[in-house]
Amino acid sequence: MAKPDLISLQGEMLAALITNGVVGPYLTMGNAPNMQIAISSDSTDHFTAKDGTRAKDAILRKATGVTFSGSLEELNKQNKNILFSGETTKTTAQALTDQTLGTVQAGQMINLGYRNLTGVAFKTGSTDIDPSTYSLDSVFGTVEFLVEPAGPVTWSGSAGVVERTTMATHFGREYALLFKGIDTYSGDKLSVELWRVQFSPDTEFNLINEDFASFDVEGECLADSSKANDPQAGPFGCIDRFFVA
Repeated sequence: MAKPDLISLQGEMLAALITNGVVGPYLTMGNAPNMQIAISSDSTDHFTAKDGTRAKDAILRKATGVTFSGSLEELNKQNKNILFSGETTKTTAQALTDQTLGTVQAGQMINLGYRNLTGVAFKTGSTDIDPSTYSLDSVFGTVEFLVEPAGPVTWSGSAGVVERTTMATHFGREYALLFKGIDTYSGDKLSVELWRVQFSPDTEFNLINEDFASFDVEGECLADSSKANDPQAGPFGCIDRFFVA
């Protein structure tokens, strides 16, 4: 009896940023509990008018599309750029002197605008402010004065390195995707290549989690005209299934 041709897939998706038509290095998108591709088409139905049945006798496929969707569990640099349609960079450590806060009131939380601070000191004019009169969160860069300072406040200190991602600054980026999969039922390998994918900027990012977080992404596959007439490529991508002895 022949073994049924069933399939159960696991694997890893990799993405490569396309810059000026050149595919960059493929970087892993990490552990992903689900990923899908979907094919859709717009069509027009034709109905016969010759024999009185008004039966559908033809379908005209006018447009086709391929979409990609999935869930990500790892927030590496490239995933953050995709998720937030932004750019991720590392700031440099810097010394900060005579940063002006102006006139402040007691009991108000002030955001100093920098994170990972060290050596922070506050002054009014040339007079140091007693640290016992304020509550400083140097990790997140906030301060609350318990006693109202006598005049306008300045501060100095050092800001450490942080990884910063801008939000909604890089729409329309394109990526090439490569899935490296294994059929855990048959042992076959399966790869999927998508030539050009533009991720949707619509996203949600939960700031509070009761468990491991995951982040949904979806994108449109765009046609590569250079491969459209290649019978072994196709305009959107290809799927390879093979056995390794």
